[in-house]
Amino acid sequence: MIKKPIDIVKKNIVRFPRRTLLLLSSFMLTGFVLFSSIYMFQSVSNGAELIEGRAGADLIISSGKFNPYSLTGEKDTYFNGKELLEFLGKNERITAVAPQLYLETISTVCCGTEGNFPVVAIDPKNDFTLKPFQVLSEPLGDKEVVIGAKAGGDRFIFHAGDEQIEEKVLLFYETYTVKDSLFQTGSGIDDTIYMSLPEAENIISSPFYIKELPKNPLSAVFVQVDKGETDKAANEIEEKFPHLHLQFGNELKGNLQQFLQPMKILSFGVVILVLCMNILQVLTQFIGIVNERKQELGMLRVMGASKWQVAKLMLLEAWLAGAGGGALGIVLSFAVFYDQKDLILIVIELPLIFPVWQEAILYGAGTAVFLGLWAAGGAGLAIRSLLKSPPFYLVQEGESV
Repeated sequence: MIKKPIDIVKKNIVRFPRRTLLLLSSFMLTGFVLFSSIYMFQSVSNGAELIEGRAGADLIISSGKFNPYSLTGEKDTYFNGKELLEFLGKNERITAVAPQLYLETISTVCCGTEGNFPVVAIDPKNDFTLKPFQVLSEPLGDKEVVIGAKAGGDRFIFHAGDEQIEEKVLLFYETYTVKDSLFQTGSGIDDTIYMSLPEAENIISSPFYIKELPKNPLSAVFVQVDKGETDKAANEIEEKFPHLHLQFGNELKGNLQQFLQPMKILSFGVVILVLCMNILQVLTQFIGIVNERKQELGMLRVMGASKWQVAKLMLLEAWLAGAGGGALGIVLSFAVFYDQKDLILIVIELPLIFPVWQEAILYGAGTAVFLGLWAAGGAGLAIRSLLKSPPFYLVQEGESV
């Protein structure tokens, strides 16, 4: 009878270091890929939840059909927003209002990045559409702007908050200070430069701005509504302002989900492919291990060990290799995500909101346990036929190997 199977497993691990290293390396690679896929998939899902309906808007009001992929408020048609904002402010169903005004697409250089960037004015105090993606989350002051990732933000992000480095950008013949930047979102937000509505009013009143606009101009208004009150609020707005166009946030949700669907399918495909390759490796390795250890396993049976006790030794060894190697890969993957977070946000053009560390630990622990069980399952398939053989036959077979 085997009293402490863990001691035998430890001895086998120490006795065959090369084989142990091969098993750990295999599962470390699998753990790295599997956890990275789960972590990235969850990051995209979190980003999609925030950006659905333009980062939390239940209703989007504009003078025409709003482009769900631009997500900037950029529009060459305008409307007088004073009466609308007053109405929304008095409506008890409305919880937040974020107006935006598209000014112009400017050819300029920002943080060493040259391009044509849409300039959009927002209400810094009430805007909820950009806050989830701001690096510093500091309020805008006079002559200050927030820039998207592709409008120089991918460079600014590396020295954001450094008071010794001050970035400037020339807009409408005026010099503005870059106050903050946005993480990559995979939307039109990335190409946009944002300023405050009071600054926009100063620009419109200057002799250099030649575009004719209505009084109190706005391009779009993003609205958050109490839960379950969206339809009623929309009906009230349409009744009061029939000339304006309303778009529900769930319309953007459907469009965004359709856009992200190929990425989700690819992620699942990669995970399935990696697991299939891994199970083949486990079967191959443990078939070899079983053939090497036929005599040892046969002697255990002859000495009175039951089939389950012998199987438990192999399954425990496989579980330790799977969970241990997987844990190493998970730690390595998390370290890469943590250390290169800014670079990943810049390189991958998708909306990414990384899980908090508590969620990451939960995903990591679940992945490690799963890989341990996955390894044990593969080992079980490899030793299944072995357990059916008579003990003395295993001893003889082992001597001939």
